[in-house]
Formats: sequence, structure tokens, C-alpha cells
Amino acid sequence: MKNFYVLLVGLALFLSISPIHGNAQSVPLSEDDFSMLAKAKPDECYDGVGLTPGTPTCSDGHSKTNDAYIWSLTKSDPDHIWFGTNANTLCAVFGTYLGYTEPIITDDFICEFAKGPYGERWGATVGDWRPPHIYKYNIKTSELTDLTSLIPEDITTNTLGWRACTTFGDFVFFAGVGRPINPTLPDFINMAVFSVSTGQHVASSMLPPYTNVRQFLVASDGNLYCGVQRIDATPNGPLGSGRVLKWISNPSHPKFPFAFEEVGILDGEPANITEYNNRIWATTWPLWRLTPDLQPWGVYRSPVLPIGGLTQNNLSQWEKVWNYTMYDKDPLNGILSGGGAIKEHNGWLYFGSMHVPLMQVVLGQDRGATDTLDLVVNGHRSISVFRLEEEPGPSPRKVNVQCLWGRKELAVFNPITKNYGENKASTGYTPLFGDSGFGNIFNNYTWSMEEYNGLLYIGTMDWSYLVESVIEEYLKTMPVDMFSLNTIFDIMDNGWSFPLPNSLKRGVLALAQKQKKDKESKDNLRLPPIPDFDKIMPGFDLVATNGDEWYTITNDGFGEQLSANYLNYGLRNMIADETSLYVGTANSMNFHEYGGWELWRGSTFCSLGSLKTDRIIYTCDTKYRPMEITLTDCDLDTTDTIENAIVYISSKTEGRDEPTTLTETDINSGIFYGTVMLVDTPTQFGDGKIMVTDNDEVTIKYYDAKADSYGAAIIQKVVPVDCEPPVISNVRVEPIYQRVDLDPSFYGALVRFNTKEHTFASVTYGNDCSSLWSNESDYVDMIEHAILLSDLDQSTAYSFSIHVGDIAGNYTMDDNNGQCYEFVTPSACEHNNIVFDNVIYGCNTDVLVAMRDCASNTDLNGIDIKDVFIHVINPANHEILSSETITLTESTTWPGVFEGTFKLSPEPDIPGDKIVHSIHGMRLVATKVPDGISTPTQALAIIDCQPPVISNLRVSNITETSALITFQTNEPAYSFISAGKSCGDYKVFGESAPPDMFNHEILLEPLSRGTTYYFEIKVQDLTMLNTRLDNNNGECYTFTTLKGCSDGSIDFPQKSYACTDQAFIMVRDCGADKSSTIVDTLIINIVSDTEPTGEDVILTETGENTGEFTAFIQLAEKSAVGDGILTVKNGDTIVATYHDPDDGTGAAKDAKASAMIDCEGPQMLDLDIVQVTTDWALLQISTSEPAIVQIDCATTCGVAQFVVNSNEWKNIHTLLIPNLQPGTRYYFMVTMTDNLGNATYDDNNGNCYTFMTCSENQFNLWMMTDTRKKPQRFIAKQD
Repeated sequence: MKNFYVLLVGLALFLSISPIHGNAQSVPLSEDDFSMLAKAKPDECYDGVGLTPGTPTCSDGHSKTNDAYIWSLTKSDPDHIWFGTNANTLCAVFGTYLGYTEPIITDDFICEFAKGPYGERWGATVGDWRPPHIYKYNIKTSELTDLTSLIPEDITTNTLGWRACTTFGDFVFFAGVGRPINPTLPDFINMAVFSVSTGQHVASSMLPPYTNVRQFLVASDGNLYCGVQRIDATPNGPLGSGRVLKWISNPSHPKFPFAFEEVGILDGEPANITEYNNRIWATTWPLWRLTPDLQPWGVYRSPVLPIGGLTQNNLSQWEKVWNYTMYDKDPLNGILSGGGAIKEHNGWLYFGSMHVPLMQVVLGQDRGATDTLDLVVNGHRSISVFRLEEEPGPSPRKVNVQCLWGRKELAVFNPITKNYGENKASTGYTPLFGDSGFGNIFNNYTWSMEEYNGLLYIGTMDWSYLVESVIEEYLKTMPVDMFSLNTIFDIMDNGWSFPLPNSLKRGVLALAQKQKKDKESKDNLRLPPIPDFDKIMPGFDLVATNGDEWYTITNDGFGEQLSANYLNYGLRNMIADETSLYVGTANSMNFHEYGGWELWRGSTFCSLGSLKTDRIIYTCDTKYRPMEITLTDCDLDTTDTIENAIVYISSKTEGRDEPTTLTETDINSGIFYGTVMLVDTPTQFGDGKIMVTDNDEVTIKYYDAKADSYGAAIIQKVVPVDCEPPVISNVRVEPIYQRVDLDPSFYGALVRFNTKEHTFASVTYGNDCSSLWSNESDYVDMIEHAILLSDLDQSTAYSFSIHVGDIAGNYTMDDNNGQCYEFVTPSACEHNNIVFDNVIYGCNTDVLVAMRDCASNTDLNGIDIKDVFIHVINPANHEILSSETITLTESTTWPGVFEGTFKLSPEPDIPGDKIVHSIHGMRLVATKVPDGISTPTQALAIIDCQPPVISNLRVSNITETSALITFQTNEPAYSFISAGKSCGDYKVFGESAPPDMFNHEILLEPLSRGTTYYFEIKVQDLTMLNTRLDNNNGECYTFTTLKGCSDGSIDFPQKSYACTDQAFIMVRDCGADKSSTIVDTLIINIVSDTEPTGEDVILTETGENTGEFTAFIQLAEKSAVGDGILTVKNGDTIVATYHDPDDGTGAAKDAKASAMIDCEGPQMLDLDIVQVTTDWALLQISTSEPAIVQIDCATTCGVAQFVVNSNEWKNIHTLLIPNLQPGTRYYFMVTMTDNLGNATYDDNNGNCYTFMTCSENQFNLWMMTDTRKKPQRFIAKQD
């Protein structure tokens, strides 16, 4: 038994050094496994924009919850979770990212910007700042403690929010973005440190020049790291860079506990960091506005973590192994997108993207784009999720990147035409599982990742709730007849009332329509088992995967559990322990009763009891629907019978604990259920009722005697009480009209009203107040309501009443004091008009004209006819140039609607022939022939008989592979260019499109280098009938592409070579390509320290007209000068020189490349026999450079009975020699091979290294006893 114990200890030590990865057959959590632990509470009373806010409780009900995000999250010990917050984050996004700072007032959130109480201090963009908080939550007692007051005030009041936190030793670190008192200075990081053991504040400090931080990492080397943004002042302005810091744990350091060492420099901010394959990996954010050389986000990896951790010597050794533009070729999103969460799982490194909504609109407009709709729809990106693995081989190891959720092609912005249009580029990836965004176009952040119980969980941000609000507000501003009414009012009304540009709202509407279209496309459906949905589901997504299968946990922010939780648009943070997954949400709906952050716990580990209620808020009288309570605790299930559990319930009003019995739902279920009645009258102890009043709180307590291995816990849940019914105000009715060419049989009315709080509402209506027979409802809680009553009769009186209910269960009805509200539908004859079927016509075409004129429907049993005048009018003097009378016939389907056709022709005018004489540039007008009955509104169109005129043709921006053709037309036109290597033989095509149809820019690509192209132009006006072809009178227009690449370069693909390698050399120089039809050659010289005169090498062009030349040269330790073999020795530098006679400017230049010579194998720096048992031994070997290590082991020196390989290029190698015999001496030899094939053999000077396995009654064990992992040895014997 003792030997078995030793085996377990040794195996545990081995596993801690060399993790084993495998697919765990785990069951994912369900939404029902999650329960809410804590939630932000209202912290202000809102009285109006620019007014000083009050303190809750708010008498008028206008409470605000500013604390929005759990911005950071950590678990310090078995009992406590710590987290930091950020307030009004959505307002800050509007201000800082989108540059929008006009006050916003909606049903759900309010942004005051410069008019807010802190606008003067923080500026307009973040004028809605509120002090961030640090909380500690006790899992055992459900107690939430606000620790903010322990932090010095000058730190709190200068911190935007606590964005990162972690636990390390006895410290809990918090870090956030600071704002200096002098606004001309750059931002900086503020840090606060607390003690785990005492819970007290230890110290706080500012950390310039670092300006942003998002994540800490406790690495396997025993060190604490974090990724930061650094800003340095330069003569040209602030210059940004990304840095990785390592915490200095030395208490004697003068800056302790805020001493850090820079160990990595990156081209972007390391926003998310993790460990994988004994290295630190980071996804970055571009350094917007902080560098002249803006780089796309990517994935970085550090050098292998050495003993003691990374140091300043590793600062520049980080490698960018992948960047986002390898997938997305769009020049806007390439620099606007950011790297998302990153986490290792089952041997792969998973990571995703982040996209701030509408940022591409801002940047596109800055670059001259004017088509907002195009920017919103085609420039939109939802998240893509990837994974990578390192391929075996020498360092630097290649990575294999797979796209899991994404697209095969994406729209790409054209900087010449300044739009996306139909421009698309392949991503180069085929997604393995499905469409980007997990099938939801509005998932825009891959915000968090965490491993729990063998699965990887991924949380998103989903901004669809904001989209629905923008759509509704936009539709409210537009004429109703522009849209299908059913489409309009199926969209939820959320009462937005702020002036976003209509072009932007139009784009968001189109984006929502695109989501619907994408879902109908088979290529973009979610793959099972992630379901598809027919409508947008507001709220974050939480998915889980084992690498092969994907599971949806929630797609509505736990909305199935809590009717208001779709407001949780983001899953900002996740952490996990052995039993639970903890989730922190993002919810900036500061004016909604259920806005603000939430802390959730998900677990199938039922020993720690959990409480749930069927609602999150209750009314004062629940006799029709009592409070339902569910307790889960497996420890209470002790027999094979139905058992009971006791919980204690109290209210602030009653003040005593009422014991309530819950009954097990089934034998051995461990789930207990019961109900309790809330009443607004006095109760007696033990009657099962709880007395409550308005704004009360009900507390449920459960005393869990055996919560887990740490002991007992008090499980507590608090729910609020609301006893006041909603108040209805501002009732009004808006009639609905239709255009003539839409269904004139439809009549409706839009009933609008307000409620003082968020409510669900319905309208009951009919022809008489005593008989209301129909009902229409809205299905989302809101303050401003708009309910459509449809299928009404024209010229009819209707009565209606309004019914509303809040989420607590309080209901009220407004029937206008028993008289009902009333309205009368209009008659169709009130809005008569005439329309053409187009607004512009060519000179020779058919025209449809329609007229709505209900008064002209004089024969109710037959078909009427009516005449209209068709005039051609000179707009300059209103002279009638041509006129015909056309007879319209009443529709058999739509009484009162008359239709007819006529022809436009340039032929001479013949009065009375029903053919209208068309004249270019004139106006076409239709009016009703006067009959004394009615005068419908006239119709108007334009006649265009001439093709567009082309002028100002230019060819510019000619490169080796492209050219820009620009010209103008005298009227809006579509334009097309055909080009080729001879006139009439066209292989390259381009076109321009809206928005600017006067100034045309067409980029021709891809083109061949140094080639003359011939092209012609075709333009077509909006009639699609008038076309002009311009081919330069049959000779075509011409231009010649650049030959290019004349600035020669030379390169070794490897940075080092062994002494007997062949070195590969490449020169790129198009100027050396003397002929486009034959393969050319050139000569370079290569020297070494050993052979300084060097060797001349002939390089051969890789193909006709490529401009690339390559060759190999043999290296050797001994050779003759001039023999074509370069003599080298260990430590040499070899240098290749190419004499370029023309660098493209007419000047000569020498291009050089160098590489190192490494002829010696790795040296063994250290050999530790870490542990020896009866049947295996654990060795650790350190080498002077990355190497593969092989152990040859046997019972005799010089013989190889067992061969063990490390199989990975690294400096520290841990090797297990298995299947040994007890009490036996073994001998072993070590072979170390570097990535160039240089090998070193070490047999301890012929004596071999040796160890002896333990006998059955003796063992050796090395134990790790402190954070620096210094081994101590002891011997234990059997009793």
C-alpha cells in the first residue's frame, strides 16, 4: 500500500511538470445549473440632463444603476470571490470609440456626456464616469462587502474602472485605467493591493507610463505577469507600445508591491494573456492613435519560460506567429479589430476576435466614404474563433491555425472607390464548425474563456438588444408607408429618443435584415448541436466545447431564468474552481430596473447548497401565484425516501425568520421545493405567510451544515418587493395611411402611451366600449409603448382600453374612467394621389400610371374609368410641349384605384394618338382631368433621352499590378471598364457604383508587371436605356504598368547553419530581369570569417519575368579558395553581398544578408535525478540551447535497453524512464541534438551516469517545498 502511495505522489509530481492532454467526456452545464449570487443596486436618482443626481430611494421612480460591468474577477480562497467594476461603459464607448457626445435618453439607458456631474473633470467622452467599486463576495454566507472606501480617495476618483485583478500569494491585485488631474497628460494605470488573510487594503499607487491593463497571469514558473499599454512622450507626440511585465516579489525593492520588470515588447497592447507549451501567449489590440505604424492584432508567443521566469533579456524575443489580416484582408477592419480571449484546451490554443460595432463607419468616413449603408452592412464583422497548435520541429516552431467559426470570404473596403460594394476577398480558411458569431451576426466580442470540468467555455458580447432599439427609433422617424406594417411592428419598441444620423440607423436596419437573410442561407446556418433561431435573441452567448462538439449553454444572457436578463449583453469574465464556474456580466442599461452587473455561479456539484426563486421581484399579494422556492443540496438526501429541508424566510417589515418546509421533488433527487405566501396584512408566526410592504426585501436563508470539504455555510437569497401598480400616461392615437401602389384595403391605428416603469402592455378594442372584442399586445417590457391595431375598417369608430403589468405582477387598467378611449379610422378618399411606376424614363419606353381616387368610385357595382392629362413640361418656363389624355380603369381588386399605361416616344408628336412625345431633360407630369369631384396629388418624373457624357479621363496610381482609372459624367451613371493586352481582347474588368455616380474611380487589378494595357469605357444612365461606349475612336486608351521591385534585396531564409550545410540564398530585383521571355542569371559574393575573400555564386531566375533569383552554396570546414565551397568554422558569420547597379532611383547599392555558423552540439548544463521509485525514474536535464534529448538506459554501461526522447525543442527537459525493476542499478547516456543536427554525446567520460531503483522497503522522494522549487531530500522506511 505504501508503494502505491509513493507511485501516486510521484505521478502527481510528474503530471505537474508535463501536462497530459486528452478529450474529457464531460457533460456541459445547462442554463438551469446557473444561479445569480449578487447584482448591482441603484445608486442614483435621475432628475434630468445636467441636473445633480439624488440618492436612492427615489420618490419619482427614476432610479439609475450606474455600475455596469464586472470588469475583473478572481477567487482568493475557498470562501471568497473578489471583483472590480466599471460604470456606464456603454456611454464611454459612444464617446470614445464613435465620437458621439450628444445626450442620449432612452427607456433603458441615459448618457449625459459633458452635461453629466463629472463631465468637467473627465471630459465629454467619459462624462458619465462614476467611482468604480471593489467587492468581496463570501460564498459561504452570501455576504457582499464593498471595499472601495478602503482605497485612498485620490486613487478611486482618478480611476476609470478596475479592469484586471488576480490573486497571488497573500495579495489580491487590482489594476485599472487612471486619468491624470492635468488632462493634457497621458492616462496611466492605477493599482490597489489587498491582503487575502486580513481582507484589508495594503497599498495603492499610480504606474505611469503604463496606460492600460486587461489581464494578469500566474504562470507555471511561479511568477506573476500582466500585459499593458505603454505611452512615451516624444517630440512628435505620444508613442505607444505593448509591454509584458513581471512582478518583482522582493519586499526590499523600493517600489514593492508595485515593482515590475519589462520582459516583452509587442507591436500592440497584449490585451489577453495565457500559458501554453511552457510559453506565454498573448492576443493584442492595435495601438490606435499611438503609433505611425499601426499593426493588426495578432497572436504573440514568448520564449520558453526559464527557471526564475522571463527577464529584460527576453524583451525583444517575443514572436508574432499570426495576425488577423491573414484572415480578414479588409484595410479598415484589419486595424480596427482586436484580439479576444485566449485559452489552452486539450493541446490546442483557442482564441477569438473582438469588433467594436460601427467603428468601420467612423474610419471609412474619415477616409472619404459617403455610403453609410455600405459601411454598416458590408463592413460589419461578427466574431471569428480560431485555434492553433505548434508543429513539432526546431525553434521557432511553426503553428497550424484552424478557423472554427468564421467565413470563407469577407467584404473588403476599396480605398480608391471608397466603398465595399461587391468587393470580396477569400479569407483562406474554411470554418470547421460554422458561421462567424456562432451563427449570430451580432456577437461582436470573444470576451472570455475558461476551462471547467474538461470543457472550454466561451462567453461573448451580443449587441442585438441595442440594434432592435436603433431600428425601432429609426422606423418611428420615417413615413409609415415606406415599410411593410407587419415588418415594422413585429420589431420590439424600446423607446429610443436620441438623434443618431438616419443614414446610420438605415444601415443598422439593413444589418438586421442581413442577419435574417444569413439565417435563411444554408451556407451560414449554425451546425448542430447549436440551434438556429428565427429571431434575434438579445443577451450574451455562452458556449462550451470539448474540441469536437459544441454546446449552447445560453444565447440570451440567462434570459430563460430571468425575464430581464437579456439586458446582460456581455459575459465579461469567467473563473473556475473544482466545483463551479463563476460568471461576471456586462449590463449598461443604467435606466432599466434590471440594469447593472450580475455575478452568477454554474455548477453540477450539489454538495454546496443553492437557492432559487421563480421570479426576481414580487408583488405584495401572491395568493394567486405564491413565491416558489427551490433548494438543491445532495447532502440532505440520506435515505431512499422523500425527505424534507427547512429554510428560513423573513422580510424587513416582519423582521422574524419564518421556518418553511421544502419537500424533495423525487427520491434521491437532492432537489427540494416549496412555496410561501406574501401578503400585505399582519401574519402570525408559523402560518406560512410573510407580511411585506412596498420597496421591501424578502430574505431566504438555508443553513448548509456540510457545504463542502471546508465546512458549513449560510446560503442566502434576497429578492425585492414592488407593490405599486404601473401608472399610464400620455395616451394618443396615430392613424395609418397607405400609398396608392400598396394595399389600399389596409387600415390601422397606432396606440401610443407611456408608463412610469417598464411594463408589458396590451390594448383591447372594439366598436363599442361595452363590447371590446379584440386584443393586441407588445411582448417586451418598456416605458414608451406603441401597439398597432390592424385590420380595421375605414371610416369606423373604435373604442379601446389599455392593460399593463410589471414584472412583479402588479397590474392596472386604463379605460378612460369607464368611457374608453376612442378614434375614427379615416376614409381612403382623404388621401388621393397619382404616381408613375418610376421617377426617370428613357425616350422610348412604356409608362404605368396609377391613381387612388375613392370619390371617383361612383358605380359601386361596376368598373369606373377616369381620365388623366399627361404633359411634357419645360422646367425652365413651365411650357407644355406635349400632351395626351389617358384613360385609367378601376381595379377589380381595389375599388377606387385606377391604372393605365402609355408610351413615350421621340417620334414627332401626333395629338390624340396616346403616345407622349419625349424630349430630353423635360418633366413628365400626370394630373387628373377636372371633374368637380376630387383633385388627387399630381405625379412627376424626368425624361432622359441622351447617354452620359464622359470627361476628364485620367489614369493614375499605376503600380506593378494595378492602375486607377478616373473620369466624370454629366449625370448619374453606372460605369464599366474592360481592359486587356490588346484592343478588343479583354481579360480585366472593373466597375463603379453608388454613392458617387458623377465622379467615377475604377481600380483595375490584378495586372501584370511591365505590361501595356488597352481599355475602353462604357457608361449607362439611371434609365438603363441610354448607354455610351468610349474606346478612343476604336484605338482604345492605353497605360503601362511599372516594372517595379528595382530596389534589390538579398536574404538567407535561415539565421544559422551547420558547418556542412547547404546555405540557400535569394535575391529579389526586377531590374536584374533583363528579358521577360527568358530565365536570367546574376552573380553575388559570399564570405565568412574563415574565408574572407569568399566565393562567387551564380543565382538563376526562378522563372520568366519573376525577378527572383536563387542558389545554394555548400559549406565546409576545409575547402580551397575559388572552388565554389565556402570554408567556415563554429562561430563564424557568413555575409552575402549583391551589387545592385540601380536601386530604382538610378543609384547603385550593395544589399547584404548574414547568418551564423553553429557547428557544435548542445552542452549539458545540469542533470538532476529528480525522483526514483521501485519501477521508474524521473530525470531533468538543462541544455545550453534548445535541443532534443535522448536517454539510452540499461543495466550495463554502454548498452541501450531503454530509449527515452524528449521530442520537443527546449532547454529544460523532463524525462520519465518507466518499466524498471526494483532494487536494480541502471546506467544511462545522454545525446543532445540542436535544430541544425549538431549532436553531443555525454556518457560521463565513459563511466555512464547511474541511479538505483528502490527496493520494496525503501524509496527516495524529492519534494518541492517553496515557491522557488528548491528540492529537499528525505528517506522514508516502512515500519
